Amino acid sequence: PNDSFCDVKDDCGDGSDEKEGCNDCLAKMRFSGSKGICDGIEDCPNGEDETVELCGCPTDHFHCSDLSNQANDTNICQPMERLCDGRKHCQSGADEDFKYCISLGSKTDMMENTGLEPAGNNFGIMKVRFKGVWYQYCMTGWKEYMGVAVCSVLGFNSLSVAIPQSPNGEVTDIGYLATGIKSPPCSTIYLVCQD
Repeated sequence: PNDSFCDVKDDCGDGSDEKEGCNDCLAKMRFSGSKGICDGIEDCPNGEDETVELCGCPTDHFHCSDLSNQANDTNICQPMERLCDGRKHCQSGADEDFKYCISLGSKTDMMENTGLEPAGNNFGIMKVRFKGVWYQYCMTGWKEYMGVAVCSVLGFNSLSVAIPQSPNGEVTDIGYLATGIKSPPCSTIYLVCQD
């Protein structure tokens, strides 16, 4: 029982109920077998029962240090909607880094590792992540130099082919999502980059 924790009496026979830190909320919760640890509700006054170090992030969130590989980056779980939304939520700015926001892939899916970094394809339909969701990139007035810049940002040395195509199926108007202003008809862009 909870009232046996730190009552100056060895109720367990091994002293585990009388350890140092008797005023430690998390230790008391662990002793009592509380299901309140990592349940999304801060039961301890300083929130120590819900820290990222203890619980990790929920599946629909990311942790800035996982993106930046910097232990001192913003130490809170960020909702996926904040990934590539145009505003830096991580101290390092990793949540707006091109390598998480632009990629090449198939029309239907986007392969990424557990750190949310997309597979390093050197060819495919240009895709952008907006508020945590991948979309086919669609635009009017595509120019060759734009493909060169995209390949460079993705870590490739040069552009081999850039082919604007009429969208095959429905394409989300990302401009409209961001601004509320409807975009003109557009083309998806198929790119082949070279090392």
